[in-house]
Amino acid sequence: MSQFAGRTIIITGATSGIGEATAYAFGREGARVAMAGRRADKGEQVARQTNDLGGEALFIQADMREDADIKRMVDMVVDTWGRLDFAFNNAGMFGPEAPHHAYDDDVWDEWMTLNLKGVYRCMKYELAAMMTDDRHDGPSRCIVNNASIMGQRGSIYAGPAYAASKHGVIGLTQQGAISYARENIRVNSVSPGPTVTEITAATAALPEEMKQKVIDDLLPIGRMGEAEEVAAAVLFLCSDGASMVTGQDIAVDGGQLAKL
Repeated sequence: MSQFAGRTIIITGATSGIGEATAYAFGREGARVAMAGRRADKGEQVARQTNDLGGEALFIQADMREDADIKRMVDMVVDTWGRLDFAFNNAGMFGPEAPHHAYDDDVWDEWMTLNLKGVYRCMKYELAAMMTDDRHDGPSRCIVNNASIMGQRGSIYAGPAYAASKHGVIGLTQQGAISYARENIRVNSVSPGPTVTEITAATAALPEEMKQKVIDDLLPIGRMGEAEEVAAAVLFLCSDGASMVTGQDIAVDGGQLAKL
């Protein structure tokens, strides 16, 4: 029997891309998967597929920009299954941004509310829920945040809000790790590089020669990552095999960060 069978995870931003792939990965392991997102039709579809793969799925329509939605999400999981073992705080947005000198305060506030404050709020309620189940012995509980390689350095492909928010996510991860280690709760993050999702559709649609040049310039491995590869890293971080891993950011980037 899988070590994840019957254990409970919340995945935000689960209606597409990395979140969807992670829901399926935990479903195959027999986990109870609560998936949150704004698109009810797609969310229900992902829930059905997760059930078909062997998991037990619950879709919760929620907006990670809204504190009340986040609290309701965590409460619903605990009310339904009685416990929270894992969380993957994946919801976020990426897109073209203006340079710093031309940046708009409203845009800054919107991006920071979802990408950083949303993760902070998720962690707040998730940690509180995990601590009500007093398990200082046995398998640890785990939170994984979705950061970005742009949370470790600047990039010509991102603007100030995205880079700052993702640096902040890594900071929240490290602070959470040292604050809750004695509660048997581990906190880590994953930092994907360019990954095939709806967000990177514009790159995928480039003529093949042009696309390959972009990829070769960025990625030593010579290809973009797959959402399933990020999901595998999340699965590992939540596993017993990562029981000594906390406060770490794992780059899933095909060597991009290592490239000077």
